[in-house]
Amino acid sequence: VQYRVRMAIENLSDGTDTYSIRMGLSDLSNLSTGDPDNGVFFRYTHSVNSGEFQAVTRAASTETATDSNVAAATTYKILGIQVAQDRSSVTFTIDGVVVATNTTNIPANTTELYFYSQILKSAGTNERKLHIDWDEIKLVRATAR
Repeated sequence: VQYRVRMAIENLSDGTDTYSIRMGLSDLSNLSTGDPDNGVFFRYTHSVNSGEFQAVTRAASTETATDSNVAAATTYKILGIQVAQDRSSVTFTIDGVVVATNTTNIPANTTELYFYSQILKSAGTNERKLHIDWDEIKLVRATAR
């Protein structure tokens, strides 16, 4: 499974208007409260890793979260996720550069995950926006049908 999205954050999260963003693939559980039970996605909030994106793999609510060392910004970025066909690893890219490879807590059935884009406010009253220019999901099969 390959996923890419070109996105921009209009206003970064801060201590007054605090929110988190998740973008990637999810089983669509727990979306109103935060992280899904199963998914592969990028996560951001200003108070974690100095506002750098995290590369997250989650299986049965247990996660591996790797710091991407790339700070969220108000400019467009292309976030990419590629799940190995044997599900042994998930590679995360930002603007075409590999920022993390997770090998644990990968969901058992990645073909049953859905496009997932979320901005979840936890403090403040000012409107916050997440802009998505385009997204792409591609299923690559090991053998032709």
